[in-house]
Amino acid sequence: MEYSHRYHAYPTQEVAERLDYHIDVHRQAYKTVRGVELSGTPERTRRALVETGPVSVTRDGDETMTEYAAVVDEFSIHDGLVVASHRAHDTEAVITADGVIRDAGVTTLWE
Repeated sequence: MEYSHRYHAYPTQEVAERLDYHIDVHRQAYKTVRGVELSGTPERTRRALVETGPVSVTRDGDETMTEYAAVVDEFSIHDGLVVASHRAHDTEAVITADGVIRDAGVTTLWE
């Protein structure tokens, strides 16, 4: 990780403790996802999923943006793009545990 010393911050002790707590939580989340220890690099993981695994990546075009325009007010940016891509590519379901997407009537695979 790179740190910039150009802009100094001098948080109070309370703020520093809260920041340390959040950094620790994110560090733990990075190392462990739902009880599964992560190993390897992000690039190896991407290759295992996309190049030799069950995931295919496709570019999104006008169809996805048209669908996104229809759902932009219903979802966050990320959720809206996921749902729009799902609809534009006519996939069977979205792999997510996101209750907002599921509650909107989108078929999801993950509980």
